This record gives sequence, structure tokens and C-alpha cells, in this order.
Amino acid sequence: MNQYNPEGSTLRKAQLRMLHILEEVDKICRREGIDYWLDAGTLLGAVRHKGFIPWDDDMDICILKKDYKRFKAAALASLPPDLAYQDWTTDPNHFEMSPRIRDLHSLFDQPESRCQKYRGLFLDVILVERVPSMRVKKFICFFYRRVSREMHNYGKVAYKSALRRVLVKAAAYILWPFVWLMTSIARLHAAIIKSDVMSRYYTHFPSPRCISDIFPCKDIEFEGKMFSGPAHPDRYLEKMFGDYMTLPPENERGGHYCPIEVYD
Repeated sequence: MNQYNPEGSTLRKAQLRMLHILEEVDKICRREGIDYWLDAGTLLGAVRHKGFIPWDDDMDICILKKDYKRFKAAALASLPPDLAYQDWTTDPNHFEMSPRIRDLHSLFDQPESRCQKYRGLFLDVILVERVPSMRVKKFICFFYRRVSREMHNYGKVAYKSALRRVLVKAAAYILWPFVWLMTSIARLHAAIIKSDVMSRYYTHFPSPRCISDIFPCKDIEFEGKMFSGPAHPDRYLEKMFGDYMTLPPENERGGHYCPIEVYD
């Protein structure tokens, strides 16, 4: 399997640089008492490969949305100088609705990020919270993601005219109170029924994350080091990927297919 990321290759250097990001985030979360856990392909790599999926070129963790402000403050205060906290407040052209921790001595050349302040290798910090059900979440997401993207200028949208852009943005501000009310009611409902389902209202991700699979978080090995993972990683991954231990066909093994540069 190391034909994808042999020692000294650009991909392997990139993976080790992302590992450094994860180590620093782990220090912050443990010091601040913030629960986090490896997610998606990063968790899959931990379970199936004891580290990175050999062809993977990004990393994902989850934290609870309620811990977002505390995490942001701690990251801004204590990240080392080779890393940067990135969201729409620190980089106006950041197109994601969740934050990233970026490496400042590398380049991850996504075409859509070429206008951004920070463009290095990154760790995605996915913000999750209780939702009443995936059906309710999907309904709210249809409005939430569109309205929020317009209000915060997430990403670049081509408009046929300046007038159309003004009208769409005005509509977003008009709709936002209703979207906020919908989301608030859904959050209250999820808390009352003690829903076991967690997800993100702001993006369409079809796989639920279940509280009973996550907490209490426990350490899991990744690249010879221990990081925080869900309590039941097998159940977590099965819901997300199905038969996750079976390798995909060779023609489906790949990352973002973006040019990567890693600087000394």
C-alpha cells in the first residue's frame, strides 16, 4: 500500500505536516477540556490502517458546536506560529461554514481557494450538534446553507447582474430570522426528546453521527500516537461507510487531486 505515499514523497510529507496540525489541536482540546474525535476518512484510516489512508490528503475531526467559541479562542491564543486558525472572520474568502486549521508552510492548491488568505494543508474542524432526525436536518439545511452562504459570502457565486446579486443577498437577510427560528425550534425539540442523532444543520451530509457511538470518547492509535476517537468506532464507521474494511477499487483511491507543495 505504500506505493501511494512512500517515505519522502510529497504526499507523505503532506500527511506528516497534517499530523503536526492534529497534535497541536489535540494539545489545545485536552488542555481546555474540549471533547473532539477523529471523523470520516481520518477515523477510517485509524481503524483500517493505524494511520492515514495511504492515498488521503486531508484530515477531519469533530467537536460539539457548543464548544466552538471556546475552541476558537484557544486556537487563536495558542496555535504555534506555523499554523493559522481559519474561518470567515479571519479570512473573508473562506468558503466553508466550519473552521480549518491551516499550515503556513505548504500549499494545497484548490482552485476555489485561490482567493483565500490561507491556502496550506489543513485540518477540518466539523461542528456537530443534536438534530431531531436526519429528515428534519435535511429540510432545514436546504435553507440554512443557502441563506448563510449569502450573508457571509461563503464561496464565489456567479450572478448574471449586480442587481440580481443585491436582490439575492437582500432575500437572504429577510429569510434569516425564519431560518434561525426553524433551527432553534429543531434544537429545542432534539434536546427535549434526547435525540441520539448528531449532524450539521449548515451542510448536507447524509450520514448521521450517533451520540451513543461517540461518548465517552476514547483514545485510538493514529500514526503511532494516541488521539481522541469515538467510543464505538466500528459502529460509527459502519453508519458512515457501510463495509468500511473493504478497500475501494484502485480507480477510486485518491484524494482531492489538487497540486500540493510542502516547504521546509
